[in-house]
Amino acid sequence: MTNRGRDADLATELRVGIDTGQLRLWFQPIVATGTGQPVGVESLVRWQHPARGLLGPAEFMEVAETTGLVIPLGQWVLEEACRVAVDLAGRADGALTVGVNLSGRQLSDLAFVDQVRSTLHAQGCPAGHVVFEVTETAQARDLATVIDALRQLQDLGAGVALDDFGTGYSSLIYLKHVSADDLKIDRSFIQGLGTDRIDTAIVTSLIRLAHELNVRCVAKGVETVEQLELLDSLGCNFAQGYLFSRPLDERALGAWLDQRVHLGELAVPEGDSYRPAVGTIVTMNKAGASRQTIAAALNADGSRTVRGVRWSVRSVGQVLGDAVE
Repeated sequence: MTNRGRDADLATELRVGIDTGQLRLWFQPIVATGTGQPVGVESLVRWQHPARGLLGPAEFMEVAETTGLVIPLGQWVLEEACRVAVDLAGRADGALTVGVNLSGRQLSDLAFVDQVRSTLHAQGCPAGHVVFEVTETAQARDLATVIDALRQLQDLGAGVALDDFGTGYSSLIYLKHVSADDLKIDRSFIQGLGTDRIDTAIVTSLIRLAHELNVRCVAKGVETVEQLELLDSLGCNFAQGYLFSRPLDERALGAWLDQRVHLGELAVPEGDSYRPAVGTIVTMNKAGASRQTIAAALNADGSRTVRGVRWSVRSVGQVLGDAVE
């Protein structure tokens, strides 16, 4: 079978999947770099294919885009995201935002903003609880139309984020014309942060640029404590990545957020980022346990630092240093 034939079959199956409730929405948390407290989530669509199992967007979004199925698919995502945003309200110190990824085809649809307005009203979702994320691949289709649509979304009160920033050709042109709320640094730059001179220089410059424009900065793909600490020192506002959590279904997200509330209650308000479970750490240390053993015990018990990351010898040592002082 040719690629065209396979795409046609996939499009037919996807159309059925949309109509019969096979789509799923997963979420990856976004946290404040300085405290680890959740500030929002990015919604990620999945397709529970009856024969092939759970498929990520890379398996079907290109076909959805080329066939126009991205319009009904995107509408389903928006409705679910608004429902979840309402459900998440009150779980943190202020409403958690839900990020919704947009395609160029959606933004080129003249009826799109009206559909967003109607969906927000039907779901009882304040516009400020939703952040629309647009990549440069979407921007390149019709910059003027995209800019107009995003400005209308902001007029509704919704947020706008420039996703995967720095990977396309229109970054700076786009920043000039859209008063974005968030700039999301692509994970490809974060991977070498602190170890690769060029990546570190790019990330540092992007954070500085965002602050000059009064735009919040979000680092994607954060996987190590060292990356997080350097981002915090550079002034990056938020972060998301496997260091905090992989994408979660709605039930798992609720459990993750509940754990974060518990961690927050353990934290010493005036202390630094490594002050939860201080009593436990000091007690184990006095009993002769090594820092490595303490970190392993805390991690096995499901405990995390206030930043939401696993305990390390270094973070345990910081708590003990503070306790001694």
